[in-house]
Order: sequence, then C-alpha cells, then structure tokens
Amino acid sequence: MTTKLAPPRVPPLSESQRARLRNQVMHPAVRRTPRRWAVPIAAVAAVAAVIAGATLAGHWGEKTAPPVINSPVPDAITVDLGPASAAELAKLKQSCRTALYQPADEVLWSRKVKRFASLDNAKNLTGVVALMRVSQPKAQPGHSLGILFCTATGQGDDVLDGRWTAGPTPAQGMLTIDELTYVQGGMPPNGAPLIEIKETWGMYRVRPEITRIQARWVWSGGASPWYEGVVQDGIAYADATDSLTQLPKPHSVREFRAFDKNGNPVPLS
Repeated sequence: MTTKLAPPRVPPLSESQRARLRNQVMHPAVRRTPRRWAVPIAAVAAVAAVIAGATLAGHWGEKTAPPVINSPVPDAITVDLGPASAAELAKLKQSCRTALYQPADEVLWSRKVKRFASLDNAKNLTGVVALMRVSQPKAQPGHSLGILFCTATGQGDDVLDGRWTAGPTPAQGMLTIDELTYVQGGMPPNGAPLIEIKETWGMYRVRPEITRIQARWVWSGGASPWYEGVVQDGIAYADATDSLTQLPKPHSVREFRAFDKNGNPVPLS
C-alpha cells in the first residue's frame, strides 16, 4: 500500500472566478510613512529650526557693532580743569616767553590745568597750558613754523618744526611735540633739609582712538602716583611730579599709559 496519492483534479476556474479571487486577496500599493518616525522627524525639524535661527541671528549680528565693554580706568590724580578763558589766554600770550623771545599771536590748543611742584607744599596751584603760533617767526633753523609750547607757570619753549609736523603711527601711538621739566630746589620755610621737586609737562600727538592719558615717574624700588592729563583734538597734555624730595635722588624715568573711550588700554608702542 502506498501513501503517495495523486492530488485530486481541480477543475479550471472561469475568468469571472479568477477576477473575484484577485479582488479579495490583493490591494493597490500605498506608500505610507511608518508611525514610529513621526516623533524623530518632528524633533529633527525642531533642531533644524533652532540652528537656522542661530545662523540668522549670527548673520544679522555681523552687521551690527560688537557689544561695548566698558573697562574701569585706574585711579589717577586729575590734572585737567577745563577750557581756559579768553582773559587767561590773553595773559598767557604776554607772559609766555621762550629762548627766541617771540610773543605769540595765535592760540592753537589750550587747557586750564593744575600744577603741583611747590617747596612749601602749596595747594590748588593752577595755570594755563597752550600751543601757540608766532605769525612772523625769527629766522632760526628748525623753527620756521613759529610754534610755541607755553606751560602753566608761564615758561615756554620753541617747538622744533619736525616735532610739530610728525604724527603717530600704528606702531607708535604717541609722539612728543615738546617737553619741559621744572625743577624746584631749596630749603623749605620750616627749616627742613634741602629738597628738590621735579615736575615734567609734555605735549604729544596721539592716535585717534586714544581719549585718556596718564603719566608717572618710576625709579628703582618705587614710583610716583599716576597723573591723568587731558586729550583734545588728537593732542595730549601730560604732567608728572616725582614724590621724592630728599637729595640725592635715584635715576628715574617716566611711564605712560593710554585708554580709549571705553576705558580699554591702548598700547603706545
């Protein structure tokens, strides 16, 4: 007896039967996105929106000025007292005398300032500092422009033409127009030991970004206080007085520091 039986004969289906069967087991193909991707896609869209927003903000930020950071300027003794009056300038024109003995005709730059050197420790000393011009300067090599530097004590100096015409550079932020050192020595009225006080005034051309200037004297093992001068129209005036009175004095040099309008330090060299 064999278990291998021939399959029963299946009669062929008619055309209508085949169509009906096909409709029952087959459906048109539909492209669907699986539901499990709905949340990740939304998250990606949100991240993309944040990145796009940051990119846009950064793009617009390039067209605006960077945030201003105001830095505190170190404390210093103030020198500036504001503009000089017409009467003060007229008096300075008559009193300011230089080695060439040329009275000034035109004020180019001026300021009322404090001064400090005093044997008797006098307070509230003031004066006017100015740059002036002589309309018809004497024939003197190097002084054909007739520029004068007049100090707060009435002392003056004839500015060299080359110093007046030179300007600061990116590598050198401050150039000297002229400087004078006032030395006062002697015995104070109270009979104390002989002393000497040194005060130096200077006029300088500075780069446009420099709006504040400070100066002091420095020596081995010490330094004077910082003195803050004044910057106006690209020209700076600085004053520094050493605080050493006893003789002999050690060798000393001046030190400067400059700042922009936001109080940030500006390198001078």
